[in-house]
Amino acid sequence: MIGAAKSGSDVCSRLWVRGVKPDTPIADLLGGKALRDSAFADVSGAISTATDHLHALARVIRLPVELGPSIATLSRGTIEALGRAWWLLDVQDAAAMEHRSAVMRLAELTTAKKRGVATSHLRTDGDREDLNIDLAIDEAKRRLSGQPQHQELDIPRYTVLATAVMAAAGVKKPATEYSHLSGAAHGENLTALGFSSVCDGTGRMGLPYRYLDMYAWTVLHTVDLVVTHLIDLWDAGEERERWSVQRDRTYDDFDTLRNIVINHQAGEQP
Repeated sequence: MIGAAKSGSDVCSRLWVRGVKPDTPIADLLGGKALRDSAFADVSGAISTATDHLHALARVIRLPVELGPSIATLSRGTIEALGRAWWLLDVQDAAAMEHRSAVMRLAELTTAKKRGVATSHLRTDGDREDLNIDLAIDEAKRRLSGQPQHQELDIPRYTVLATAVMAAAGVKKPATEYSHLSGAAHGENLTALGFSSVCDGTGRMGLPYRYLDMYAWTVLHTVDLVVTHLIDLWDAGEERERWSVQRDRTYDDFDTLRNIVINHQAGEQP
């Protein structure tokens, strides 16, 4: 999975720096704006967060210790961030994406002010400075007022964002699976019982293979959905080939692991 995490991140970075060619889907979606000045900047931030989670997940799985709910939590974070990006991308035109981005940004800034959340940002000279939340809210309001679409738009909860991108990726029971991931992240008793194991007479949290198999399938297919969509937007055939090779290699690795576990379990049957 480490290879898939790095490949997905590298593909997204290369697409960003290669620029936008006329007569490509991404050019139409930007509506004449530069990437950094468009709603795609919010898409990029969500994807960067998702690949960061994915890098951590890939490394935690390889640790020489048995972990359980933490792997579910990293899987959930990856899917939620991808769900946010997918909601912004799953539109018909540039105006719709800009409208969704503007509404989401204003809502998040307003909530941050209510809760007293402070943050900083990088200036164009590379130095970091505190973000003036009031100025940011005023700018978000101006941005929203300049949108041609003024109808009410409800921001989906992360449950909706996550299950939507999972469904688009082919997950059969996205709501059920997301509920499990959330239960693991929150330490809900019913879910936690499924991670319980015993080692040397001591109870601890483990990771049943059926859970790892579920997480790997869901996360990889969700990542594939978004990365492939970005490649299609740029019409970048060479990136499609690179990603397909690494994606298929990762699928093969998990198929091999699955067969080893199945054969081992079959050998334990009386």
